[in-house]
Amino acid sequence: MRIRTVTGTVAQDPEEVPDAPRGASVRFTVVERTGAYLRGDWVAHPTPTTHHVEVPFPLSTAAASTLARGTEVILVGKEHTELRAAGGAQVEVRMVRADYLGVLLSAGQRVSVEPTGTTGSWWPADY
Repeated sequence: MRIRTVTGTVAQDPEEVPDAPRGASVRFTVVERTGAYLRGDWVAHPTPTTHHVEVPFPLSTAAASTLARGTEVILVGKEHTELRAAGGAQVEVRMVRADYLGVLLSAGQRVSVEPTGTTGSWWPADY
């Protein structure tokens, strides 16, 4: 496993996976515009890179209620390979298990978050 930092656009609404092996989680796909510098100029690759992302509990609850298709995000997590059934065959898929997830405010988007104020939360209870 290696640690990846991904910035991109959520390509599909997050899908809750209640029967995940490590507890409830959320899965979605992020499309990242990748490229390279050629002679000092940024040149985008013709095809964007697709990342399959899994967000574990308790971060999954906030991700499911906050993210939607088209939201610009940044995430940091460990990348690993998973086997998935596709068309009757087993296919290897690269997954990023997000440890940190945020909305890219530099993209000029607005996102509303409701603080929970629960016991053990970083948010003060008397907000």
